[in-house]
Order: sequence, then structure tokens, then C-alpha cells
Amino acid sequence: ATRRTGCQNPIMTILNYVCTPKRAVLAVDTAGTPLTSTAQSGPASKAIAFGAQNLVIASRGPIDVVAALATSIHAHTLHFDSLAKDLQQGLPLAVGHFVSLAAAQNPPVQTPSEVEIVILGWSVERGRLAACYFKSDEAACSAPDFSDHKHLPNDGLDFRSVLGDPTSKPGMLKMMQRQKGWADSHGHQGTMGGNMIHFELTKGGISIDGSARI
Repeated sequence: ATRRTGCQNPIMTILNYVCTPKRAVLAVDTAGTPLTSTAQSGPASKAIAFGAQNLVIASRGPIDVVAALATSIHAHTLHFDSLAKDLQQGLPLAVGHFVSLAAAQNPPVQTPSEVEIVILGWSVERGRLAACYFKSDEAACSAPDFSDHKHLPNDGLDFRSVLGDPTSKPGMLKMMQRQKGWADSHGHQGTMGGNMIHFELTKGGISIDGSARI
């Protein structure tokens, strides 16, 4: 997912996750631009943790969408299972809202009409940690994808050959550095980067580390 601001290169997001029944990790970079600005800024809130719900949400595309979801989660005390059921219907409306909001800026901001959302957390229905991925535009949202791992952007590399231990911080950092190098070599210099924000989940809670530089 990309955001175009004038003639600048598209701003892209690194979003990787690996989920096992008892332990899961999710990592994002911090480069990004809010809809209210045409300049790259950071760090960006591409992922947000909710300790009470043992839940992390992350996005690629308009980074404002994840903040809007966070407001809804706080207001309605939503959990993994309820979000996995509700997002398919709600995401097209959210994407349409933020595309319209971007177009109304002065000057208008071109924003992608597509968003990718990942939720990671404890599923009571499944009795394990679980991940759920959605891709949505203004018209429709994909069916929920409960795959246990994704690395985005995907440059065709088998992530397991790079990560070694896919839930380790050094392994995830190595993967993100490769993804940034791939983006730089394909004309997207400076559009990924900043720090790695690393979320680790167990049934008992969430730990967060944002100290590693990509």
C-alpha cells in the first residue's frame, strides 16, 4: 500500500507478523505521513497495542485508519474475535471516509484507496493466539485470512530463509532491513525506515520494543 504526495516517491510500510498458538510477534517500521501533511514525518502510528484486550492492530495504507479503529476498540471494548467478524463490513466505509478526507485537504492529498489491516491477539473461540488479515478498498473487503504469517511488502523471498527464528528480534530486524533494501533498489528510497517497533504477545500480555534502527 502506498501514499502519493505530489511528486514524491510513494510512502510504503513494512508490516511482518508470525503467529504461533502460544507466542506471536508483529513488527512495523515508523516512516509515514498523516493525511493532514504532504511531507514525510515520523514516527508513524502504524500499529497500536491494547493491553486489556491482549490485542495489536496494524495497517498498511492510510495510517489514519488504524487510529480510527483504535478509537472504536476503546469505545466498544472490542476483542480479537469480534473484530475478525466485524471488520469485513466496516473497512470499506472507513477507507472511503479517509479518501474523501484526503481529497478535501488544501492542497488535496492523493491517498491510496486500499488498506491492509492485521489484527493479532488472543482468540477465545480458538483457544490460542491468532492473526487475521484484511485487504479493503472503498467498495469491498476481502474475506478474513487467518494465515499465521505474512511479510509485507513481499519481494518473493522465502522469509524463513532470512529470519532463522521467525519470532526473534534479530531475525525480524534482518528481514526488515532486507525489505527496506528491496524498496530502495526499486525506486522507493527513503519511503521505509526509521525504527522497528516489535510487539511480542503471549496469553499473559504484550511487550513492545522500539529501540532497533532499521
